[in-house]
Amino acid sequence: MPEERDPAELPDFTFGPTAVLTPANLITFARVAALPLVIYLILTAEGSQRWWTLGLWIAVMTSDLLDGFLARKQGTTTSGAYLDPLADKFAVLGSLAALAYVGHVSWIPLGIIALRELAVSLFRSYASRRSVTVPATPFGKAKTLSQSIAIGVLLLPALDELPIVGQVAIWVAVGFTVASGLDYLRRGSTYLASEGRAEQPPVDEGTIESAIKLGRADATDATDATDQPEGTTPISQRIALVRDRDADSDVPPSASQG
Repeated sequence: MPEERDPAELPDFTFGPTAVLTPANLITFARVAALPLVIYLILTAEGSQRWWTLGLWIAVMTSDLLDGFLARKQGTTTSGAYLDPLADKFAVLGSLAALAYVGHVSWIPLGIIALRELAVSLFRSYASRRSVTVPATPFGKAKTLSQSIAIGVLLLPALDELPIVGQVAIWVAVGFTVASGLDYLRRGSTYLASEGRAEQPPVDEGTIESAIKLGRADATDATDATDQPEGTTPISQRIALVRDRDADSDVPPSASQG
């Protein structure tokens, strides 16, 4: 009779990297599906109805934490890595556009955030075509969190009499947005600059090849190494002796080798 195992000891079900219909992705799809309702409520809700708008916004954005948890537990997927940040961008930009339309926030913060997202998306696309992936950092999550909090503050009916609070919140989010974008572009440029550069092994100074690489011999010297009479000084040692002599006499290497 097979031994029964504690369910807590059973391994988690893991989805492959190409899976699409995963629990994490389904939550992402639901977040995107709820976005039109959020925008509609922002445009039409008045008075106490705005509390429903705020509650729905909180539910939509906290779902991002849930799908992230499920993705880490059940296996990250290529589709999830693409869809999750895209859903966040749609939610933030769509909600800010609706808030700007009804006059709760200026169009300027929306324009700055939209330009940042466009620049980063174009750079990411360019890097991916060169097979370069720029890893995410907590800075990006801090950016999304600050944007979500700022929109929540702007939706809070209790702060209608204190609009300065919402303005401060949105400009703090703009600061995080711009700073994280610059950080991403800086790191991405570093990865692109180092593309294809493998670290070279330590140079062994006792070989002909290393003497040429280090500028201690001309390439023509290496051809002499194949026909060395027995009992003669190895070519690598003769090169070193010549260099030592050059250092003592302050004669340029090219002159001594000539």
